[in-house]
Amino acid sequence: MGKSYEITMLKNLSAGSSSYTSDILNHAINPSGTRAIATSRQGVFTVFNIDTGECIEPDDSDCGDIWGVALSKIDSFALTIAAPVKHIHSSDDYWFLGLWNIDEGELLSRFKIHPGCYFSATSPDLRLAMAAHRGQISWWDPEEQKCLGSVANPHSLDVFRVAISDNGSLGASTSTQEVFLWDIVAKKAINRIMLPKSGLLNKRKMVGAIRFGADHLYMGSNDGKLWVTDLSGNMLEIIIDTGHKFWVEAFDIHEKSSLAALLIWGGRLELWDLYSGKLVGAVETDHKDRVFDIRIKPDASSMLTAGKDGTVREWSIS
Repeated sequence: MGKSYEITMLKNLSAGSSSYTSDILNHAINPSGTRAIATSRQGVFTVFNIDTGECIEPDDSDCGDIWGVALSKIDSFALTIAAPVKHIHSSDDYWFLGLWNIDEGELLSRFKIHPGCYFSATSPDLRLAMAAHRGQISWWDPEEQKCLGSVANPHSLDVFRVAISDNGSLGASTSTQEVFLWDIVAKKAINRIMLPKSGLLNKRKMVGAIRFGADHLYMGSNDGKLWVTDLSGNMLEIIIDTGHKFWVEAFDIHEKSSLAALLIWGGRLELWDLYSGKLVGAVETDHKDRVFDIRIKPDASSMLTAGKDGTVREWSIS
């Protein structure tokens, strides 16, 4: 029998007042588990320093609602994607990509991008950003402030999430029943990964969470499953079935420890063994609303959850 883990809360950091947290639009944690950003309306966002517990609120009042946020492996830097101040859902509105030194609260650059880019990702070195919305997927160079290429949304429905591989060469976009794998250099799709329908009614699966590993692509669906492909998009037999019929809202993979941390709709945090496919730990997070992101720290001693309630919680793994 494999090892079981006890999960207990170590830390609970809060972004601010209830009037602010009720409007949180996104909340993300960087890969090293040292910083988190909660974004809100009218240019408001909060940066958490996980180690010190300190929070700062940089001023981005020149922009409107901040829908997208992506953090790099470099502790001090992040990207935000914001609507214009008077956003009225017009297709003619330009949105804005901002490059930040988040420890100093300093805006390093801002430039116009295509409108409505709700979902975003960045390469670990922050040299590449990927943004998507209903009609388009695009790639950007934040430092040079230019578009590297864009394609019409190939999905039959809206894009749900995007991701970029560690080396910045591959991207992925998710929607209902399918995931597209992208060659970022060539700006073209190299595989369309189809998830099997389920049940007598052939219900479609929706992929609402996605991450790249060193040699694999991991996908969380709305029927409580974690799917795995190789980097060519070939489906593998390593599938975690939680037994829940709810969304895998977010997940993280610690390949060295063979652990997968899954956040199930409703606030349950589960730890699974990647090799055996067995549950090895679980806890109720008690976030007051949905959970946007989770990260296992590099040494696998703890993990972090970031919720719409404006809190970041650290959990020990022992």
